[in-house]
Amino acid sequence: MTVMLSADAVARDWIASWIEGDFDRMATHLAPDVAYRELTPSGIDSHKSAADLLATCKGVYESTDAVELLFVQAEPCGPRTRLSFGAKVRMDGRTVQFEEHGYLDVVDGRITAMDFVCSGFH
Repeated sequence: MTVMLSADAVARDWIASWIEGDFDRMATHLAPDVAYRELTPSGIDSHKSAADLLATCKGVYESTDAVELLFVQAEPCGPRTRLSFGAKVRMDGRTVQFEEHGYLDVVDGRITAMDFVCSGFH
């Protein structure tokens, strides 16, 4: 019997899997055609497939020397799930911090849409 995680548990584990560098687990939480949009200080980032989003997440992770999760919050917000998290990463010999805040849709245990705003590295 397969146990389906709640939407907020899916959101939390998606972030945990990125922090841990477990991209196989991360992929299990994404619908193949996941729609991802993120507003950053430098522009807009968007992806229309799990493969593209995972490639970007891997690239960011692989460019770091260390990743530390500072906080994660996930809770229902109407039909969507609100997700906020903050992390410290060591990149290019310096430690930077960032936060992401946004909303996602989870259907049948998989993330189908993600809309975020990123603080940028500081």
